[in-house]
Amino acid sequence: MESSLNTPVGKVIVVGGGIGGIQCALDLADTGFYVYLLEKSHTLGGAMARLDKTFPTNDCSICMFSPKLVQVAGHANIEIIINSRLLDLQGEPGSFLAQIEKQPPYVNEEKCIACGQCAEKCPKEVPDPFNGELGMRKAAFLTFPQAVPLKYALDDKHCLYLLKKKCGICKKICPPQAIEFDQQPEMINIHAGAVVLSAGFELALTAKHGEFGYGRYQNVVTSLQYERILSATGPYSGHIRRPSDGGFQKKSPGFNV
Repeated sequence: MESSLNTPVGKVIVVGGGIGGIQCALDLADTGFYVYLLEKSHTLGGAMARLDKTFPTNDCSICMFSPKLVQVAGHANIEIIINSRLLDLQGEPGSFLAQIEKQPPYVNEEKCIACGQCAEKCPKEVPDPFNGELGMRKAAFLTFPQAVPLKYALDDKHCLYLLKKKCGICKKICPPQAIEFDQQPEMINIHAGAVVLSAGFELALTAKHGEFGYGRYQNVVTSLQYERILSATGPYSGHIRRPSDGGFQKKSPGFNV
């Protein structure tokens, strides 16, 4: 603990690393506050990183978004804590004590040079959450090319070594020896004067509820899945294909797609 809970603290915790949380962190940091930016996934970006175009200008989403990622990564007053979640919060405005749980990426972030050899040699392919599970990625992965932090991670739900103590190729071929299978969850206590929640949203369509046949019919997709279909960096390279068979939609008389 950095100081007494009775002492006001000029530090802020921002929960959520999407565009809202990033802009909030930048505004606070530019004002002089020290900001802890928490994100539950392996990289900042949230939903905006997955969009193809943005309203109303129809500009490329990642083209608009990348400068924000560069700013937040290089700001002296911002500390990014990925793979984290807020477990407990005590105190009052001006003085909070937050308990943060940080999950391990199983890659030493200081050593990783993002060469990509771990993903290239990894034998395990899994559905890619970033692409709405319409495409595949490896169990050793980088979420997207402009990711911040630009570090690879291991998927503990699919990595053969973490699950069954098999494989381990990534550790053998990693040039800087950044793979660390023995990493453990970390508990962090942060004393801050304010907490901002920017947790984002959940999609309305879920396989559990099955509206419009989602989860039963492969060609019923969510809005974010459709964004990834449209994106040139998406699973279909910007071509509108049916998820069921990868085919193109046939043209109807008087209607072009």
